[in-house]
Amino acid sequence: MSTTTTSTQAGGGSSSRAALLAAAQAFCDAFAAKSTPPAELVSKFFASSSSPEILALEHGLANHPALAAKLPFLGTPFRGAAGVQSYFEAVGGALDYSDMRFSFSRQGDGGAGIVADAEEKEFGAYSPFVVDVEGRQVCVKGKGRFRSRETGQEWDESFIYKLGYTFEEEEQGARGGWKVVRFEVWADPAAAYLATKGEL
Repeated sequence: MSTTTTSTQAGGGSSSRAALLAAAQAFCDAFAAKSTPPAELVSKFFASSSSPEILALEHGLANHPALAAKLPFLGTPFRGAAGVQSYFEAVGGALDYSDMRFSFSRQGDGGAGIVADAEEKEFGAYSPFVVDVEGRQVCVKGKGRFRSRETGQEWDESFIYKLGYTFEEEEQGARGGWKVVRFEVWADPAAAYLATKGEL
């Protein structure tokens, strides 16, 4: 990647917006497909393993013993590349999911609460991705069907991802570009907890 391209991508403007959006969409698509192991998710989409800033946090009550026992990934900051990998492994150990999606048709979802700009409407659907170029972050609303591995109970759920990014240069053949340094999740821990107890 040339110096000019790098400075343009990291500096802001429409090119940075498009690059941030593409980075977030690629991560969400990979996670939804379930074909990428946790270690590969981290190495491909997150900042280099030497970065102390890397964080995964799914908001919830960390000091609730019953919740912590059933859903150990809730409310606990997972730091560093190894920590983020542990987060994804903990989620996968407790829950399975299917039909996860991050783009909604106007007809199917009524467009409720989702605002699309002209660029996003070109794809025939309302995009739930909101890009903050100055803050280097992307927020997205997703939907999916979740299942407790312990009890088999299933439920439909909407959730929010907030992805904070940093721009990494290409060095010694390594892939550079926008990489996640902060991954936050807001979901429905009550539904997940009840499902793990078979009480949903």
